[in-house]
Amino acid sequence: MLRTLMIILGCCQVSFATIAVAESDALVRFPSGHHGLNLAMRHLPARGILHREPVLIIHGATFPSRNAAAWEIAGRSWMDELSDAGHEVYALDFLGYGESDRYEEMNSNDSDAAPLGDVAGMTVQVERAVEEIRAAHGGARVQLIAHSAGTFAAARYAQSHGDALSHLVLFGPPNSSTHTSSVASKSMAQPSYRHVSVEDQLQSFEPKVIAAGRLDPRMFETWGAAYLATDPSSSKRQPQSVRIPGGMHTAFEALERGAPLPYDPALIATPTLVIVGDWDAVTPPAECLLLFEQFASPMKRFVIISEAGHRMHLEKSRGQLFREVNAFLEETVNAKD
Repeated sequence: MLRTLMIILGCCQVSFATIAVAESDALVRFPSGHHGLNLAMRHLPARGILHREPVLIIHGATFPSRNAAAWEIAGRSWMDELSDAGHEVYALDFLGYGESDRYEEMNSNDSDAAPLGDVAGMTVQVERAVEEIRAAHGGARVQLIAHSAGTFAAARYAQSHGDALSHLVLFGPPNSSTHTSSVASKSMAQPSYRHVSVEDQLQSFEPKVIAAGRLDPRMFETWGAAYLATDPSSSKRQPQSVRIPGGMHTAFEALERGAPLPYDPALIATPTLVIVGDWDAVTPPAECLLLFEQFASPMKRFVIISEAGHRMHLEKSRGQLFREVNAFLEETVNAKD
């Protein structure tokens, strides 16, 4: 029996206090399969009483795991939440981001080349990461969480490797009718890589999110400094900025030009959660719902978080995001009712 559930949640207030980057996780390095470059992913061991399947978190187009799944607000990160629920938690940095090796082409001042980090290549990186995790945990299936453009590679992987996954979570997934953000549209002249400043990042939050105080300015100031630190060359540019591969943005642009998704939802049978903020201007709920309806998953769920934007894992609605994802991951895969 098809099990489909749509949930719309009210907002809850979250107090922001101590803000930092998680220092308790360890880095796992392994070959990417691309020109001798190595991938890195953060690992936080399970701290809960129960021992559940391992989780792999995939970041989006402009900032790595340090500023996403590993970012602490009030002393806790998304990785902490999942670890306390009993999961071995991993957060991958794609090549060119964070702790992973950078493409040689990113050292050049000439960005007029083919986009780095295309969906096909990122899908191979997800495959390598899942293989590494399964080998470390006795072949256990992995629960895969992806944000924004990272969902391209995660869903494409799930399409052909469903047997390796128990759950798939797509957080703010772009659809073929999705329009990219104003920051993304600035990169038209940089097909190989692009530069993203802290101001660019701030402008990527929806005006409603900022006006409603859902983004804490003290947190963002610290976050911005940590973001610039992910690129050793950031201070050499004015304004200071992080150089990132252009592949994910190129995939967004392709959707704008009418290209199909780089995966087929109708071929994905893995239990799937699509979760989005109701203020999301990058992947609006209506477009996410159209995408959700295409999945062949026998167990799937669609959740809208109110007063939340495309980056709700950095906003005051983050607790609701974490709880809904945890609840879905605890869902029994073989349930029949």
